[in-house]
Amino acid sequence: MSVAVMLDWDEMLRGCTAGSMRSIRHLMKGDTEHKWGMDSSKTFDAHCYGCLAELVVAKHLGVWWSGEGLYEFSDVGQVEVRYAHKRNYRLILHDDDHDNRPYVLVTGEGSLGTFWIDGWIMGCDGKNDDWWEDPGTARPAYFVPRDQLRPMDELQSDYFSRCVL
Repeated sequence: MSVAVMLDWDEMLRGCTAGSMRSIRHLMKGDTEHKWGMDSSKTFDAHCYGCLAELVVAKHLGVWWSGEGLYEFSDVGQVEVRYAHKRNYRLILHDDDHDNRPYVLVTGEGSLGTFWIDGWIMGCDGKNDDWWEDPGTARPAYFVPRDQLRPMDELQSDYFSRCVL
């Protein structure tokens, strides 16, 4: 079910540059804490890998990626992207995530430019009370099991309107 996507060196540079810019933009705004409680010493890497994951999804879907990373817009077209370093990690959703958008899980450290798209789920479907956890990291959230993610070939526009706003 996972789809391997390889980024070339130019794409890796573009993604890491966008991630660096996001981190610096937050510092310039005086943001001292991550939106969901992540340790502030890890946010620089998180922004870089997050941008690489967005670029992976854009490349797979064949759409343009701006790299802006503004919270009021989707990550890639109408799609939101979540990144996890380890291949066995689950997709994380938060209460304030959009119900009517698909969320795609991208995993892998990408040290050689290879990432995996592990599937997707609509925000409304991922906010299942059975998946709510507080792992003790000050980051309670919905942790969507990997076997509940849909294959990427099912990511069609007719799924986007399935959930009520």
